[in-house]
Amino acid sequence: MLRQMAPSGVKRKRSTSGLSMSKKRRQSYEDSTDEEEEYDVAVAGVMKPDITFFGEDLPETFHKRLVEHDKDLVDLVLVIGTSLKVAPVSEFSGVLPAETPQIYISREPCQHIDFDIDMIGECDIILTELCRRLGWDLQHEMVKHDGVDVHLQEGYESRFSFKLRSP
Repeated sequence: MLRQMAPSGVKRKRSTSGLSMSKKRRQSYEDSTDEEEEYDVAVAGVMKPDITFFGEDLPETFHKRLVEHDKDLVDLVLVIGTSLKVAPVSEFSGVLPAETPQIYISREPCQHIDFDIDMIGECDIILTELCRRLGWDLQHEMVKHDGVDVHLQEGYESRFSFKLRSP
């Protein structure tokens, strides 16, 4: 049931029996009654005020805070599950001091930015293995594997591939 209220408090009635007979037959598994139920009408508005949609510019405060404040406070950067192909977020790496360690975790290697460590594979597998090695007891229904093989990729000093151990 939709729960977003219109600014004016407009409500509409909807008949749950308003389906045509053919739709009723195809959807006979649904619990339908002849009663009318009330629902709120959706209106256009801000869905999540703290997000930036693809193609939108980040607020100026993002850039200012990164350059004037955050870059000097960060101890470690973890980049997880992105190709970093979209600016301006893809450009953050060049703003940070060279001594700030940067770790990249993703399914595919990032070709245009050099990270200190690349961990290539399924992100959930990599993060689960990191938790295990740190001694953190990660209990989650999605974590159902008994081991991970980690190998240094040939030709690289700090690019590792993570794969589930074969039974």
